[in-house]
Amino acid sequence: FIKGDGPEKSLPLATDPPIPGDEILVMGYPTGLRLMLAQSGESFIEELQKSGDMGFWSVAAKLAEKSLIVPLVSRGIVGKASETAIVYDAETTSGGSGGPVLDTDGAVVAVNAAIIPEYGGANMGVPASKVRKLLRELKLLPDSPGN
Repeated sequence: FIKGDGPEKSLPLATDPPIPGDEILVMGYPTGLRLMLAQSGESFIEELQKSGDMGFWSVAAKLAEKSLIVPLVSRGIVGKASETAIVYDAETTSGGSGGPVLDTDGAVVAVNAAIIPEYGGANMGVPASKVRKLLRELKLLPDSPGN
């Protein structure tokens, strides 16, 4: 959810939790800048090296200028859904936390929060109901029943 002087942009929050067997999509930036740089191509890396400015924010700004900040998307299946967590098998890794977990209609059913490598690739997200509650507490979402 982005709130500021310009237009507000947000992904819709799902009104109902997913059920085991539902298909989901996880979006995020696992490994952060390293992945984006790996996908940027040789010419961008050469240009970056010539500039000599390798600071995090400078690199991020240059990636953004070239429209090279693109999230990874992985598909998976919900294994368990409760009031406290949504568990799914969509691939992600360190750095993917905070990314949306979407249903097939594009609504956010969870926010990616944890990976459990010991448990065969299971990942966990914070349910949309908890996200909605937090946004209301922060006064970033109206108290209307449709939100």
